[in-house]
Amino acid sequence: MPGALLLPHASLLDDGRLKPPSALRDLLSKAGFRAGGHVITHCDGGGRAALAAAAAVRAGYDDVRAYYLSFADWATDESCPVIVDPQTP
Repeated sequence: MPGALLLPHASLLDDGRLKPPSALRDLLSKAGFRAGGHVITHCDGGGRAALAAAAAVRAGYDDVRAYYLSFADWATDESCPVIVDPQTP
């Protein structure tokens, strides 16, 4: 998706639980998210998007939404652009 930032869901967890708010803020900041900005999470089917949204809220972001239909839905709509990053495995 245009403008999407990558933050693997496993990086949000520590022993199966969300990391503390300060650690999540640091991860989000390093991934390119900015305090006060809006966050819309997505994944392939919706489950990890919900986890990422919960992490963003825990980190202190106020404007957080999960695109529950996620990328699987986006990619089936030919009017939605898909950007391929050649550096992403």
